[in-house]
Amino acid sequence: MEAEKTVSIQPLLDILEASGNNYQIDKIKKAFDYAALLHEGQRRESGEPYISHPVAVALILVGMECDTDTVVAALLHDTLEDTSLEHYLVQPMIKGHVITVDVIRDAAGHCTAVPREELLRTPNGAGLSVRVFEDPVLEATCRAIAARAEILGCVNFEFIRGEGSGIYYFIECNPRFAGGVAFTELAEVPAVHMHLAIFDGGEISGEEKPVTGFMTRKYQEFRM
Repeated sequence: MEAEKTVSIQPLLDILEASGNNYQIDKIKKAFDYAALLHEGQRRESGEPYISHPVAVALILVGMECDTDTVVAALLHDTLEDTSLEHYLVQPMIKGHVITVDVIRDAAGHCTAVPREELLRTPNGAGLSVRVFEDPVLEATCRAIAARAEILGCVNFEFIRGEGSGIYYFIECNPRFAGGVAFTELAEVPAVHMHLAIFDGGEISGEEKPVTGFMTRKYQEFRM
């Protein structure tokens, strides 16, 4: 039985590196992985996996010294027309710093918000080095969002603080403990204990204040 043919991104990565241009490799890898997922099982008339065509187009565009977004568009260009995908959600690229906020709220509406700036992250988004800080406006905004969403317990809000503008753009709410809750604990706000107490019918003061400053931790990943 003939082994199923696969297409590797490595030749494209080799050419990107050899070009000497400042390509956003992680962004291109994500586009390839997404396109490969959507085109999975599809074949060209030659029998080659369909993803070979978008990769070939991307290689041509790299040779023409096109930028990262153009290479990404090449990899994704057939996903709307030739796959089950019907819509994209497109948003502007916002340059800035990742700000996450652990938000703990009880049933009575008492709410504590602990912001931190992510300084160093692993490729999958786990924070390694952060700066815990206070920002009354940001904290008040988080309390208002938590009240509107009727948050109970500890969740994590993620923002981008615009480069140069300082404007906070709300990205998402993770309805669970974030991996970085350990930093909030290190900042002497017992988020885990508070979360458990809330679901046991207890209340928090909403006046908890973190110890601010720079913090780091060791991260180890195990693959099974």
